[in-house]
Amino acid sequence: MSNALFSEELYTLAQAAKLLPLNHNGKHISIQTLRRWATRGCRGVRLELTYVGSRVYVTLEALRVFTQARSQGPIEPIQVTPTKAARRATEALRRMGV
Repeated sequence: MSNALFSEELYTLAQAAKLLPLNHNGKHISIQTLRRWATRGCRGVRLELTYVGSRVYVTLEALRVFTQARSQGPIEPIQVTPTKAARRATEALRRMGV
């Protein structure tokens, strides 16, 4: 979508997914993954989307900034929460005096 209104070309999420390298399964990144990167982010980095009416677009620059920021490592520390099984095992060890 090239338009004088925008300084960069806009791509739909489906188009953008096909521009990115294939994932470890040899498949394209899913549209849902792109949406998740925009809403939740990935290790503290969010993908910038552009909304025109009810349509969602992304620019090559936004993809470049996102992937470059992600390549620099985690911005925020990853917090790991123990699973229920791990908590039970820890409690059992405490009761045994270990």
